[in-house]
Amino acid sequence: TDIWIYRALRPAKVWRDVAHQCIHDNIRRYNKTSRTTSDDNNNDTNINNNTNEHNDYNNYIALHARVEIEMMAHPCGSTMERNFTKIIQAVYNHFVNTTNANHNSHSYNQSDTNMNHSILSPEGLFVAVSREGMTTPPINSNVYLPYLNMGKYNLISFNQFTNNNATDNDDSNNNVDSSFLDNVKNHIPMFECGSKVLNEYYHNHPNVPNHGTLLESVLNFYIAVHASIFIGVYGSSYSNDILTTRYYLNKGNSNYRYTNYNTIERVIGLPQPHGNCISNETKQKRQQQRETMKLFKLQQQYQLLYGNNSNINAAKNHSNFDKFFKYHRVLPTLY
Repeated sequence: TDIWIYRALRPAKVWRDVAHQCIHDNIRRYNKTSRTTSDDNNNDTNINNNTNEHNDYNNYIALHARVEIEMMAHPCGSTMERNFTKIIQAVYNHFVNTTNANHNSHSYNQSDTNMNHSILSPEGLFVAVSREGMTTPPINSNVYLPYLNMGKYNLISFNQFTNNNATDNDDSNNNVDSSFLDNVKNHIPMFECGSKVLNEYYHNHPNVPNHGTLLESVLNFYIAVHASIFIGVYGSSYSNDILTTRYYLNKGNSNYRYTNYNTIERVIGLPQPHGNCISNETKQKRQQQRETMKLFKLQQQYQLLYGNNSNINAAKNHSNFDKFFKYHRVLPTLY
């Protein structure tokens, strides 16, 4: 069963190779001569029980940082940490302990007693995030204006962590404390794949059409599923899908999520449905909006029946109220 689940979710081999190469080029201590094409083919039939695909280079943490502007304005984003640097600080504090490290290396938080400690030191931190989405709203709407500065801040910070000298980092301000930045780079260097490696691939293969952002998401999804540790966030369907996939591929003991109070929590079992992320206050507001709309539609229909000057509140005293009430009862099914 695990084999079929795995095969149903994996991208085509050409894109798996792109993903593998991205990991190869970024994680530390990787021996670029250690793998062959036959190794990749053999692994397709070796995924069972506790065997991870490509064990020889999956020693990295994957983080889904949901800090795009559209999510900041989304109801489910109200419970998410919006500051990218704070998310990295939480990850660093939880998984990297230089004070208690042995042999000049860092160690996992020892409170995670159920985690697989066969991986002593992650060699990199892969971040799945949309650069464009950090600063560009999906539509031109005032609802996103309050988050534009935070989006710009996050992108500059992301560029600092990943040593990216993109033009969108021309701002001379340094968001991240230099000592913390050095600690992250020295202990768990950050890297990205997605749009970055695909743009390079399209450049080197001009005959291959650009598959857009969907393939970027698929590529990042694949890399996150095969990480030694995955850190998602409550309220994201993308995170939930990765957490769920990893759970059914026997990787659930290394599933985590970051919070908006600077901590990292283990996800025990299957993740909580992301549809429950809407607060009670928001639910009540939406219910009130539905009731208002229902009343408005009822008012329209009542006026059609009894004249434009009619008031729905007088319906109960109307001699034809029974007729109106019958219409009232079926109205919710009409819209």
